[in-house]
Amino acid sequence: MISILVITQQRPTGLNYHRQLIPHAHLERNYPNQYRIDMKYSIDEVEDLAGFDIVTFLRIVDEKGKSIQIINKCKAAGCKVVIDIDDYWVLHKEHELNEKYITHNIAQQTIDGLINADYVTTTTEVFADNIREYNKNVVVLPNSIDPYEPQFKIQPTFSDRLRFGWIGGIFHI
Repeated sequence: MISILVITQQRPTGLNYHRQLIPHAHLERNYPNQYRIDMKYSIDEVEDLAGFDIVTFLRIVDEKGKSIQIINKCKAAGCKVVIDIDDYWVLHKEHELNEKYITHNIAQQTIDGLINADYVTTTTEVFADNIREYNKNVVVLPNSIDPYEPQFKIQPTFSDRLRFGWIGGIFHI
């Protein structure tokens, strides 16, 4: 049995819901004899990593700059480290989070995480090409949104006007 520890945010976001919670719940539900999934909201909550084969994160950044120490803690326990990332780590100077990224050295923490992870998962081949500069072990896992979830039920609005929509977050450039 493969034991996976998922480090995720306590406050749900679209990103952790679709790229962590749903896929790992699927593994555990559909392959109960092959996978055991535990979820924690912080690596600091984990007292013993010895029982885990894989530790997976969304973007391994920490406002205190502990990213590499976290990765090293996992590797010292014999865990493979997987980072899932779907946002570019350098922001435009006008981006509303640019100052925070500079203050907390987010770009360098992200690069350090990519370099030191065993594997990286991402959403598109284009983004994977950017990541391969730092880590060759990149796997593209496209977003897979379940169209049967109530939140995605299409409610047609008939009009002569053509409309376009955008699905994305503040990190998408």
